[in-house]
Amino acid sequence: VEGHPAPDRHPDSEAVLGRLRVAIQEGRDTLQVQTTPHILILSKAFYMERLFPHLVDWAVLYFEKTKRACGLVEFSRPHFKTLLMHQGSADIAEKLRTVSDMGVKLINLAVDWLGNYIPHILSKVHRVAYGLLTGDDYDKA
Repeated sequence: VEGHPAPDRHPDSEAVLGRLRVAIQEGRDTLQVQTTPHILILSKAFYMERLFPHLVDWAVLYFEKTKRACGLVEFSRPHFKTLLMHQGSADIAEKLRTVSDMGVKLINLAVDWLGNYIPHILSKVHRVAYGLLTGDDYDKA
């Protein structure tokens, strides 16, 4: 139905995706992001300054939607954002002591993906850069 989000979609998801689109376009305009053959990060600094905050917002939406199942009921949106942006505080450290093992693992996994894996993967343009092209493949190419 027009004007109403899908039942399983978080109400803020379109806003987060819109901000991410704008940041990607800005990166494209300033030659810090390439969009062919896929989104390619040409500047890790640009990723951290302009894309990372929006991807953190996207991850926060996931955690808000699944926090009961993940054992993260005590966490609010600002708590998740602070955790995912590597900005700990005494209040959050205290809350983490009560989180289930699964909850801590999910938070750690999200931090690793957002800060390390995504920028690494999106900086590789093809199988050679990923290290997936074997010597035989290279000879055939």
